Amino acid sequence: MIGVNLRFFVQKHNSQQQFIINAASNIGLFLINVLIGMWFVPFLILHLGVAAYGLVPLTTTLTSYLSLLTLSLNGAMGRFLTIELKNGEFSTANRIFNTTLFTSFGLSGLVLFISLIIVSATPKLFNIPVGQEIEAQALLGLVALSFVVTTIESNFSVSTWALNRFDIRNGWALMSRLVQVSIVGLLFSFLDAHLWYVGFGILCAALASFAGSVLIWRYLTPQLSINLRLFDRFQLRQLTGMSGWMFINQVGSLL
Repeated sequence: MIGVNLRFFVQKHNSQQQFIINAASNIGLFLINVLIGMWFVPFLILHLGVAAYGLVPLTTTLTSYLSLLTLSLNGAMGRFLTIELKNGEFSTANRIFNTTLFTSFGLSGLVLFISLIIVSATPKLFNIPVGQEIEAQALLGLVALSFVVTTIESNFSVSTWALNRFDIRNGWALMSRLVQVSIVGLLFSFLDAHLWYVGFGILCAALASFAGSVLIWRYLTPQLSINLRLFDRFQLRQLTGMSGWMFINQVGSLL
């Protein structure tokens, strides 16, 4: 009984300590992002102009609408995966992970198809500054491609969420943000400013985040592996059942 109580106290202490670390990393990441934004946005406006810069938030907003197709599924996976990992049911956890991963590949194909339609129709759908039509299409295409990378990456980053290691996730998120800002800043400083450089920086940041998430996934959850044979239709029905309600919630928030 004493041993059980001691183990409970140690786990509770560690959880409280991790909560403090997670909270501090969340606050730190938020403050650093605010500081970066205070410099980065005026920097972009200075080099691109107000009209061209306006296409940047427009593009990111459009891709955020596409996230409705994937965010709910990954949210449901995080919930079920956390339960199975905590219970030590690694076989079920692997089926959940692989079911969501390969479903994400299918959704990514759908996102790419929709993105191609929007990219081709961009000059007709939006009021683009004269001479910036191709630049705007390139920006939207690169941002859409980065969204696809992020969609697949989210399957790996769920390990940090399931194991309560937000500090690791926030640290890598900061590094990815610095990659984006550094690449765009260098291109604008040494070459002629082009709108698509912003999309290129976002894509590079997404690729850096993807690489980091895979490494962290292997470190935190070595019990999980990629195996198409573990795709489980029963798990897919469970995931889509919960993600359907999450989708309604996300649409309500968006509206």
